[in-house]
Amino acid sequence: MTRPSPGTVPIFAARPTPWCLFAPSPRKWDCPPRAAGVFGLALGLLLAAPGCGPSRPETVRVSGVVTIDGKAPAGPGLLYFHPIEAAKGFPTRPGNGAFDTTGHYTVKSFVEGDGLMPGRYQVSVECWESPPDMAGPPAKSRIAARYQSAVSSGLEEVLIEPGSSPREINFELSSR
Repeated sequence: MTRPSPGTVPIFAARPTPWCLFAPSPRKWDCPPRAAGVFGLALGLLLAAPGCGPSRPETVRVSGVVTIDGKAPAGPGLLYFHPIEAAKGFPTRPGNGAFDTTGHYTVKSFVEGDGLMPGRYQVSVECWESPPDMAGPPAKSRIAARYQSAVSSGLEEVLIEPGSSPREINFELSSR
């Protein structure tokens, strides 16, 4: 490859190289100012695009109280809402709600307290006295084992209609 003589501009400098669109070049003739402007505009549009449009699908707030044998739980636990079928035009997405020793819970699908997307759900529950641990003692649940599976829990299916007002759903569980 021959080198250009001093004071001349090499042939490849007549057009900007693809590299000049991503990084400034120490030589002025490698990247025209227009390319930097186009790159800046494209970068600005890419950064602004995620903020456009709806942030997430419609949800319906769901909250309630969990009781075990008619009393507040002795410890915290989790409710899991497993989607069976989404309402027309909605995607399926599971939800969950943590309850405390008062039994109160609020369901979360995307962010804390937003609720469930419209559709039908089966419910499962966990409330551990000593949670499952590979190295520790055997797990001990505060509720009957059947509640740990949505299929066998026997809890009523939850139906959330599009545009519904907030729902309060209470769950009465048995320790046996």
